[in-house]
Amino acid sequence: INQQIQMLSTENCKLIFEENAINQIAETAVLCNENVENIGARRLVTVIEKIMQDINVEASDIKKANQTKIYNIDKEFILKNVGDIGKGEDFDKFIL
Repeated sequence: INQQIQMLSTENCKLIFEENAINQIAETAVLCNENVENIGARRLVTVIEKIMQDINVEASDIKKANQTKIYNIDKEFILKNVGDIGKGEDFDKFIL
């Protein structure tokens, strides 16, 4: 998460992760590890990459426009952006 915060700061974006978002990321990674091959903490990277997809695409446009943006990441954001894995479905997409 700190890596994402630092990386996006170079694109004029500030990420604020609520505690409930961090907990949801961990719960999602555990759920996926239980239902697919258990790859431990590497699953966290996969989940974080999935939830950050749209922000990462938007970030380069924000920097090009010489703007700044703050993203408040909460549990609802995680559930909205994690896709079917957050519902316990479609785990095949998350096999590394």
